[in-house]
Amino acid sequence: MRKSLLFPLLFALCLGSIRLSAQPENDVVLDCGYRVELTAIGTQMIGSLQPTSLLTPSIVTVQWYNAQTGELLQSGANLNYDVTNYGDYDIKVLYQTQTLNGMFSCASELHESLALVAPACVQPFPLTPNLACGQEFAPVCGCNGITYNNECEAKQAGVSVWWAGDCATQPSSAVCGTTDFDIEVVTGSPSAGYLVRFTNGASGTFSNVQLDFGDDTQIYQSTQWSTKEHHYPVGGIFNATLTAWNIYQPGCVSSVSKTFATDALSLANDHLPNNSDYVMPGDGNNDGKANVYDLLHIGKGYASAGAPRPEASIEWLPQYAAQWPLCSSTGMNYKHMDSNGDGLINEFDISPIELHYQPIDGIDPVPPTQDAPQVYVKFEKDTIVVDPSALAPIEITADIHIGSPNNPVFGLYGMACALRYPEFVEHNPTLLYDPTFFGSPNYVLSLGHDIHTQQQFDFGIAHKSGAGASGYGRVAQLNMRADYIIIIDIIDRAESKIVPFVMPVEGLRAIDAFGNIKLLTPTVNDTLWIKLLDSASATQDIFEQGKVRIFPNPANNWFQIESKDIDIEQVEIIGALGQIVHKQMVNSDASTQTVDVSKLPNGIYTVRVISAQGIGTQQLMLGER
Repeated sequence: MRKSLLFPLLFALCLGSIRLSAQPENDVVLDCGYRVELTAIGTQMIGSLQPTSLLTPSIVTVQWYNAQTGELLQSGANLNYDVTNYGDYDIKVLYQTQTLNGMFSCASELHESLALVAPACVQPFPLTPNLACGQEFAPVCGCNGITYNNECEAKQAGVSVWWAGDCATQPSSAVCGTTDFDIEVVTGSPSAGYLVRFTNGASGTFSNVQLDFGDDTQIYQSTQWSTKEHHYPVGGIFNATLTAWNIYQPGCVSSVSKTFATDALSLANDHLPNNSDYVMPGDGNNDGKANVYDLLHIGKGYASAGAPRPEASIEWLPQYAAQWPLCSSTGMNYKHMDSNGDGLINEFDISPIELHYQPIDGIDPVPPTQDAPQVYVKFEKDTIVVDPSALAPIEITADIHIGSPNNPVFGLYGMACALRYPEFVEHNPTLLYDPTFFGSPNYVLSLGHDIHTQQQFDFGIAHKSGAGASGYGRVAQLNMRADYIIIIDIIDRAESKIVPFVMPVEGLRAIDAFGNIKLLTPTVNDTLWIKLLDSASATQDIFEQGKVRIFPNPANNWFQIESKDIDIEQVEIIGALGQIVHKQMVNSDASTQTVDVSKLPNGIYTVRVISAQGIGTQQLMLGER
């Protein structure tokens, strides 16, 4: 055991507990409008009389006694007396008051009991009896040389000082060094707060240190320090943590925590600070899972630095980590974004996400908003024809789009979602990032993960810095291969010999540059039709030849016909009974034609396009308006 651990001058352990002493039943005690406030810093007793109302009379005399020995400790309204020895004390206060006009006076006697406990590594009594600890295995080495499963168990055992990690794996003092520090409550009172001095006792080759005062104030960071003073406005029990590391020696990191109380009154009446929240490598948003949602937080915290994780690994186990100086808008500490525990948030923190990946549940975290910009999939073709006589692989290309010219998005920093696909899509589609909307790949993080058993592809993208992206356009392209045998089987069982292929967007989550929720609407705007080859019309169907396509499909009040290398002359819309319900002559020189269908009822229609190069038909769905 380290010699320094045998003498942790922790004033928390020096401070005594206060218990109110009841007066004997036969005594008649007159209430003169004051109460006694008594505490101690170390062996220094601090007392004062506090009025119980706004109309209390003035104090004339006050005398403070050791009731056990009868010794007069001090006279005056305030007590500041060093008893020199630890132990139990009964303090008696005699005081007199008088009104301003001198007509009325009052005398009273008050008692308070005070227990002063000598400093020790293990406290003689638990601060929080029956404390329920979790099952997390994030070992800490107590100052008594015993390894505990986590800091909670160390607290329950009464240990006041512990180092992160197993006692057997603490950094060698010959290589890295050892972290340690002393805590001294310099001065204070319950009404004025407490000034605490921290003295560095770390030794070794550490290049960076940080000190967490344990009261949610700004963490102190430095390269070298000797002492640091900190004011606690309110007394209590706190858990201060010193972490030191060497940026030139990976893995050289040590962290020590000390529980202390500002004064005896706080030690008696307060409770222990909350236990640490542990890091799960890959769980960047601290929701218990590793998936594309975590990419958004890694992008938000990109290039931020903090204390590396002692005993860091990428195993899916709870790991102790010192707090970082920054927190997200929801109050989550940035240490969770440091997946690999090296003290820096960057691309290397994506690997643990992939290693421990769990699919997003597909439930939209934020209810869709009708007026918000849309996120949708747009297929490269309208129709794919399957030739039963050929066994060539079937390639399907889908583009992931966001926004539109009439409804662009502004300040989008990152988004993540799940794309559903049919059963005939093969495993591991290929995701290609498109810089059209988010910008150069050098400024973004992207991640795609296929969960084939659920017919789901999770996709996430996030900026590394800046205000985010604005506008509309394609963000990525998904290239899929289809299982020929399954498609043939599905089409053979379909009455129409045609199968619709749609990719719904689910579980959509988006943030702005500040980490706030960004409203987007997931929707289905396009359908790819897969059908068997019809030799009689294959040479004439311009849809099947890829020369013309319909978008969006399903449509609401309008749709567009996009053409390539053909001259469209007329567009007809045919109802379910074969009647032409809409006919439109078009400008053959335009590559995009807009067709108004706002007056047609919802349902399934056939769109027939007539051109100089041939005729083509395509099914159209009209949905809710």
